[in-house]
Amino acid sequence: MLVDGENLSRDYAAVVLSFAQDYGVPTVRRVYGKAEHIIGWEQEGFRLMPTRPGKNAADLLLSVEAMSLALRDGFHTLLIASSDRDFVYLFEHLRELGHQIVGIGEGKAPGGLRKACSRFEELPAVPAPVAKARPMAGIIPQIRKILPQSKLPDGWATVTWLEQQLLAGDPGFEARAYGGESLAAIVTKLGCFETSSGSGGGLLLRDLEACPAVPVGAVVPALAARPTVKPVSICSSLDQRLLAGIGKDGLEMANLNNVMKGQTVVAQTGHKTWRAYLETKPELYAWDGTKLMRAKGATLA
Repeated sequence: MLVDGENLSRDYAAVVLSFAQDYGVPTVRRVYGKAEHIIGWEQEGFRLMPTRPGKNAADLLLSVEAMSLALRDGFHTLLIASSDRDFVYLFEHLRELGHQIVGIGEGKAPGGLRKACSRFEELPAVPAPVAKARPMAGIIPQIRKILPQSKLPDGWATVTWLEQQLLAGDPGFEARAYGGESLAAIVTKLGCFETSSGSGGGLLLRDLEACPAVPVGAVVPALAARPTVKPVSICSSLDQRLLAGIGKDGLEMANLNNVMKGQTVVAQTGHKTWRAYLETKPELYAWDGTKLMRAKGATLA
């Protein structure tokens, strides 16, 4: 029983397992994906298979292990849970080798994927849980309680590790319940934590000692409405690169992607665009509509 944890929500864990039991005892139960995306499946007896950073890492690891289980270990019935059309090649190849391939997926699964299986089981729709609205500032005490446990030097921690700790304390934790698309986006928007890009591309954070405590229930002001803050020391390697690229004369916004090597870099900060990231740091950046400039007082550390 192999699950694409990047494609299926952990809300399906019990349902997927019930489908598997119709074909016998699921001896091998594995779920693949980024560590923060697959936490929760273990509560239904699945073995978590965290993947390394990289494009389609979960799909590739699942495919490699499916072939190994079929050809080396002699499993002749494989149940693979995903609605991703990229698995058509795997399904066809294993089926042609004489193995029974049972696909399990959502209603959105394409026809080609369904026909490539020996049999396809469609999952019922799982109603999205209605999350109670929580003030964004309510997560600050939780983060500050966890950060001292980090093993990284100088008080730094990765957002991925932080989310794992939050999930360990509350398996139902969802960043969206606090009004953010992701934990990285929340951390950046709150402004109470210093952020930086890690060597592996992930977002790092640590507590800002000078940041005043925000009462639980307080409304976090919109970024555009925040008062100008005093210039701070630039510790983020990303900001150092960006300020160096801007130079003293500024940088045309149209050239920003070329200087910073594209959207992949900004995505690591938890933002969809460079403009969204720049708005979180008014003490460092300003622009006149076309040209990006250093904010008054912003200097390289």
